[in-house]
Amino acid sequence: MRVSRVSGVAVLALVASLLGPATAANADPPAPPTAAITSPPDGTTVAGPITINAEGHLDPTSPDSVTGLQLYVAGSAVAGQQVGCTAPPSDTFNCYGSFSYDPRVLGPGTYALQVDLLTTGMGASSPPVQITVPVPPPMVTFLGPVSTPATGPVRIAVSGTTNAASTDTPASIDLTWGGTDIGSQLCPGVP
Repeated sequence: MRVSRVSGVAVLALVASLLGPATAANADPPAPPTAAITSPPDGTTVAGPITINAEGHLDPTSPDSVTGLQLYVAGSAVAGQQVGCTAPPSDTFNCYGSFSYDPRVLGPGTYALQVDLLTTGMGASSPPVQITVPVPPPMVTFLGPVSTPATGPVRIAVSGTTNAASTDTPASIDLTWGGTDIGSQLCPGVP
């Protein structure tokens, strides 16, 4: 029997050739897609129309590509609030978009905003961002007189309302002119 001497380098080369290069089957799977609302910040109080900025991302090793973003309010998709991922800096794996939305249609309360990243494969939902729509302030409408200038004594008509969601009960309407109180009228039902 003959024993030959083999160098350590030769053994390593032999083992490496048997194992072969790493293949896609051995590679780590792509990271899951992500979506996020970048503004408004969580906990924002909004009293009028807002712009909601969002983004979504895919791992560049993913076989999928991004196609759009869909806005959700209180768990429901908002009709007409889907953006495509075609404007720069969007690309195959990254999507950026903005939505214009008026949350006053919801009424007073706290609501969750979310976006879904739409892809050719598996999409993602953003974490919720809470917004609060406040109770609108009372409104007073000036009803008359409508012609000016007025001379002599003038009867002034006004109307005041509060939002149905308000816990405020109107007590009176006060009229000031140039910072001076010139009249007050109790609202019906106020003792």
